[in-house]
Amino acid sequence: MLAGCSWLSPGAPMPQSIDLVEASPQEVSAELGKLAARGVWRAAPPAPAEPIPLTSATYRDVTARVAPAVVNIFTQTTVIGGLYSDPLGVFPFKVGIPIPHRGSNLGSGFLIGDGYVITSRRVVAAAQSVEVQIPGIAHAFPAQVLGAVPSSSVAVLKVELGGAKAETLALASSAAMPIGEPVLAVGNPFGTGPTAREGILSFRVKRLPLGGEGAAEGVEFLQTTARCQAGDAGGPLVDLSGAVVGMTVLPEIEGSTSSTSAAEAGYAVPVDVVKASVAQVLSRPRVPIPPLP
Repeated sequence: MLAGCSWLSPGAPMPQSIDLVEASPQEVSAELGKLAARGVWRAAPPAPAEPIPLTSATYRDVTARVAPAVVNIFTQTTVIGGLYSDPLGVFPFKVGIPIPHRGSNLGSGFLIGDGYVITSRRVVAAAQSVEVQIPGIAHAFPAQVLGAVPSSSVAVLKVELGGAKAETLALASSAAMPIGEPVLAVGNPFGTGPTAREGILSFRVKRLPLGGEGAAEGVEFLQTTARCQAGDAGGPLVDLSGAVVGMTVLPEIEGSTSSTSAAEAGYAVPVDVVKASVAQVLSRPRVPIPPLP
């Protein structure tokens, strides 16, 4: 994956901001209808009248249906910084020398249609190259970061499939999803196969706790008992029919002195917010906002 990456070349440009100025609710509403008509994503069918029974095979079967559309995302960037001691011992203090070195990141995402990939903003922030590994396809695809919405932590990527066949996930609605509903968080952190963690929707929160990545006021997040690891961030949260009800995000918990209950919870952006974020990204240009530190 390292071969041919422009960020390794001398004079390669530093990454630009992926953020955009957020649209008004009226603009988002108008754009949602256009995107649905264009087939950017497909809507999940109505929920069955009778609840789907939970058996020993339920989560296994849902994972098998969802996993082909859950991708691994590999990013590379150049990190500047580092304190180095004076090797000759001339100065009695450390000298800061801005030396670039390679950095990389792994995360998950999911395909919604026409080569569009949804992931967490933090997975691709400051990336200079992004590659997407789709299950069942031997090679990775270079991806373009179309943009991200800071308040929701949703980023949208585009890959050119070139005729390759790729599965996509249908998007449900999270508005009427009841507390206690079974959910499954699926990731693909290493590109070698899916991860899956089951749970229930336990709460709705207005802010991610502990200074998480989507701390803007007024954005409702789903709290679940399906706790995710770092590489799972950006993957789908699905219901028992395999339809997406959210995108998983990972709050920052390092150095926290709070109880372990927050660390043991999982968090997701509701799929209705994901749809609105996609509408914003595809209808508005990026602006020069500083990327995540």
